[in-house]
Amino acid sequence: AGVTMQNGDVVNGTPNTTTSTPNAIVAGPYDANGFANSVETSSESGVYKGNYTYDNAIDAAIANCCDAGTTAPMIADTSATNVCPGTIVNLTTLTNTGTAPSGVTLVWSTHNPPTGPNDTLTTAQASAISTSGKYYALYRSMSTGCYSPADSVMVTINYCPICGSTNSTDDFDCDGVANNIDLDDDNDGVLDNVECIQAYPTISVGTTAGSLQYYHNNPFGGLNMDEGNGGIPPTNMTYTDETWGSGVINIYPGQAYRQLSGVDGLTYDQAVTNNDYLQWGFSLSSGAANNLVLNQIVQNRYSTAVGTWTTAFAISSDGGTTFYTLFKDVDQTSTTMLNQTVNYLIEKGKSYILRQYFYKSSSTTDIRYDDTEFNFNNTSFTGSYELITCDTDNDGILNVFDLDSDGDGCTDAFESGVTALAGVTMQNGDVINGIPNTTTSTPNAIVAGPYGANGFANSVETSTESGVYKGNYTYYYALDSTVATCCAAGNTAPIISETSDTNVCPITIVNLTTLTNTGTVPSGATLVWST
Repeated sequence: AGVTMQNGDVVNGTPNTTTSTPNAIVAGPYDANGFANSVETSSESGVYKGNYTYDNAIDAAIANCCDAGTTAPMIADTSATNVCPGTIVNLTTLTNTGTAPSGVTLVWSTHNPPTGPNDTLTTAQASAISTSGKYYALYRSMSTGCYSPADSVMVTINYCPICGSTNSTDDFDCDGVANNIDLDDDNDGVLDNVECIQAYPTISVGTTAGSLQYYHNNPFGGLNMDEGNGGIPPTNMTYTDETWGSGVINIYPGQAYRQLSGVDGLTYDQAVTNNDYLQWGFSLSSGAANNLVLNQIVQNRYSTAVGTWTTAFAISSDGGTTFYTLFKDVDQTSTTMLNQTVNYLIEKGKSYILRQYFYKSSSTTDIRYDDTEFNFNNTSFTGSYELITCDTDNDGILNVFDLDSDGDGCTDAFESGVTALAGVTMQNGDVINGIPNTTTSTPNAIVAGPYGANGFANSVETSTESGVYKGNYTYYYALDSTVATCCAAGNTAPIISETSDTNVCPITIVNLTTLTNTGTVPSGATLVWST
């Protein structure tokens, strides 16, 4: 302290070159001993009042003359991440607990050390970091542009779903849950897999959960699932026996294999029409720890089979009303087993029907098959439906994003019965219809939150995060534009007690308003007559 420095001629190199350099000479006075008074313990004592580090001065490998110092800044945070919906990190808001030397400023760079005096981020750049990576904090000398050692911060920029976008990783309904894991992408209270019942789920397959194995030799020729040959069902799964459709006949019910006759269709569609199928059923309890995946279907042809055929498998989760084709047109032309990976999501609280269809048989009396296995895997994934084909009204908006799927002017929520559930609060939503699209703010379109981590409104779930609708959908109205159920007049006709009426002479008229309506007039409606 108290020392004033001056420029001095620094001579270096061979041949010598002279450079006028700051911080080279201590300013006087010097007095009789020639040692500057400002660095002595007392005038003329000749004793230095500090502690020398002269070893650095005689080691060419150490150049510590930068007034930015030899100590790095001390940034309190070692990492920084954006918080959605924000997409940047502001480095200038991070706390430096170190002490900056006089005459320096704290700067940020993507290099350590920086490649030059100007290899630093501007304040504007450091305030809006949008790229993941390591960033370095340093002190920079304002006089010479040299740098101190650096501290570092690892920046991670997470992707933030874009509100209103239909991309799989974005968030169409702006509820904070990305479309690919949101069970209800438009928050109309109707689950995505109801709005597009043939949607194929994209799922993460985990560890083995168990299998259903139908063997025909234990008991001999029986239809019951054989748990004694390795078929251990998944926990919380129940199952039915093997049955067959009305189009086929089980010829040998008492053999160690199954033999069917009556298969005469040539195509998959004909097999469906003819009911040429085998059928199995199973259910996964709502108390299961997680959803499962039907991972694999395996079936052995019996060793003495002489016929060949083509097969398909389909699955239903609505009691057999609608089937989704898992695979089709697979030829069974040898004694090798059928082995197909399907990866179909099996949800808690649902029952399923599996059907195997037979067609294009070389022998209508000799379709022999042996053991059939359905293998299941665990998964913690609850959604992620890639819905690519369901646009009932052909307005360019998929049903899962369309608040009026059939374009009849009535919201899906109303036509599906969501608005009638107790404890549900509805909000206006932008209903888009027609080509070109027109947008109308419409009541009873969106279920109010909270929505939770699965994106399904808590008020319409059996329990929070269950993902199970607590009512019974009437979504078929939402897919039929000839039925518009959103009219306040309702779907029920008046009930007039009299089926006919006649004037009584000499009166020449009939007064319809005197007839009795035993029905209930909905709120907001009035009874009228028309021809």
